[in-house]
Amino acid sequence: MGGFKPKNTAALFSLPELPRPSADSRASQPVVHYFILFTERVQYQKMNRSAATSAMRNTEDHVLRAAQQALERTTGLRAEIAPILAPKGNDTNALLTVVANQRKHRFRAEIKAVDRFEIPALIKTRNGTRPEPPLLVAPFITRAVAERCRELRLPFIDTAGNTYLEGPGFSST
Repeated sequence: MGGFKPKNTAALFSLPELPRPSADSRASQPVVHYFILFTERVQYQKMNRSAATSAMRNTEDHVLRAAQQALERTTGLRAEIAPILAPKGNDTNALLTVVANQRKHRFRAEIKAVDRFEIPALIKTRNGTRPEPPLLVAPFITRAVAERCRELRLPFIDTAGNTYLEGPGFSST
């Protein structure tokens, strides 16, 4: 296999020699170096954060859509997803509108993997003054966590079809 072989490989991996600054310009030298390092570090963080956020967002979208389909399949209720552009610090991933008996119920969907028993209580206490009640959306809700959500009156849906919705127009089954 013939390929490109540079004549001077050392030049490919080394930086050019910079002229030494004079005594009166030495104070400005670290600023230039810090600026370059800062720019590279910030760019690296932005690139990695956007890739990680994108992958996480795709996973959350998948869980939300799978839970929506499971809700429609197991209950016969129709649900619509409205994505939101949430400001930083807002845990709401989307608005989910569930139609039951010709009434629309809007929920703030918070997509979480429920790995701790405290997660439902944390979601319930973060409601604040928002008009829509929170809705826990998870890949799977265990029986114990489902009971905890019912005690807290926290609606939930999961990808297996487990559902707890409360309000006018919902049956209590």
